[in-house]
Amino acid sequence: MKLLTPLQWRLYSYIRPYLFPYVLLLAVAMAVLSAASAGIPFIIKLVVDLVTNLKVGHQLDAHGALKLREYSLLLAGLFLLRAIANFGDDYLSSYITQKMVVDIRGDLNESLQRQSLSFFNRTPTGVMVSRVISDAGLVVSSLSNGVFSIFGDGLSLIALLVTAFWIDWRLAIIA
Repeated sequence: MKLLTPLQWRLYSYIRPYLFPYVLLLAVAMAVLSAASAGIPFIIKLVVDLVTNLKVGHQLDAHGALKLREYSLLLAGLFLLRAIANFGDDYLSSYITQKMVVDIRGDLNESLQRQSLSFFNRTPTGVMVSRVISDAGLVVSSLSNGVFSIFGDGLSLIALLVTAFWIDWRLAIIA
């Protein structure tokens, strides 16, 4: 059984120049985004536990207020980290996609330059323009969105499932 088809190997050759550092940084950004998203429920659980365990006087003592402030700052930090990782994810995936589109269009242009005059006589101009402009973009966007989405969403799913089972495994099984 072959790992990749010849067409997939050709598409892989377009992403290979961007594996280091761009795809590596993209994977790190996706992992940080997943970890930050999974950490938010932990902090919210701590805040809810703190608020529900109020003393008899229905007031927070100084230690509880300090803990609540720490949890709030930690939660704000996680949201900030999540926003930065989300920006990195979006930026790097767009950057890689656009670079791959440029590479494919360049190769397609070189291929068109090597064609004979009879090719240009029998092929409508609109077809060639469509191949260069839209088809190259569609191939790259489907490749990058598919692969990058599967990896990023898979990491998020795993991180959130681990979080759910860590917090309350019985409720996670029911859900």
